[in-house]
Amino acid sequence: MPNKYFYKLNNLFLFRFMHQYNLQKSIAVAIIFFLFFIGLSVTGICQEKNTAAISRNTLYADFASKDVYYSINLDHIFYRGNKLSYSYRAGVSILKDAYSFPIGIQCFTGANSSHAEFSLTLIPYVDHSTKSMNRFDNTDKFLYVEPGVGYRYQAPGGGLFFKAIFTPIILLDPPSNDFWNMDTKLFAGGNIGIGYTFPKRQPLVNTGR
Repeated sequence: MPNKYFYKLNNLFLFRFMHQYNLQKSIAVAIIFFLFFIGLSVTGICQEKNTAAISRNTLYADFASKDVYYSINLDHIFYRGNKLSYSYRAGVSILKDAYSFPIGIQCFTGANSSHAEFSLTLIPYVDHSTKSMNRFDNTDKFLYVEPGVGYRYQAPGGGLFFKAIFTPIILLDPPSNDFWNMDTKLFAGGNIGIGYTFPKRQPLVNTGR
C-alpha cells in the first residue's frame, strides 16, 4: 500500500509539473541542466594527460548571419587530446543600439590543424533602441541559444585561426513582467570566425654556461 500511494503521488506531481511548464520553460530548464552537466564534466576533463607544448589562447572576430553580426572573442583550450579537445569562448559585441556577451563551449576532433567542431553558445542580448513612455524601461532583452557544427582550423603551434559553423538559432524572448514565459523562435544561421592563436612560449633552457 505505501508503495502504491507513493507512485500515485509521484505521478500526480509529474503531471502537475509538466502541465505547469510550457515548451519555453522546458527549453530553459534543459539549458540550465546541460550547463550544470558541462561544469561537472570539466572537473574530470581537466586532468589532462597530453602535456605537450600546445597553443591554447586565440583572439578572433566572429561574424554571424543574424542580430549579433560581429563579436570579439577569446577562445581558450582547457583540454587537448589526440581524439577530442575542449575549449571555451567569451566575447563581447557592441552595436549602435545593442550589446551582447557570447559565451560558449566547443568540442573539436583531431590533434592536427583541421578539426570538426561541435559547439553550444549562449548569447545574452540587450537592445536599447525600443521606444517607451517610461524612460526607465526602454530595453528589450533576449537570449540566443546556438548549438553548432562545422569546421575549425587551428594549428597546435599557433598562427592563423579560422572556423565556419552552421547553427540553428533558438531565440528566447522573455516578457519584462514574466521572465520564464518566453516566446520561442527558430532560425537557420551561420558563423565565420577568423583570428590568431598565440604561440606558446617555450621555457628558457639553462645550458650551464
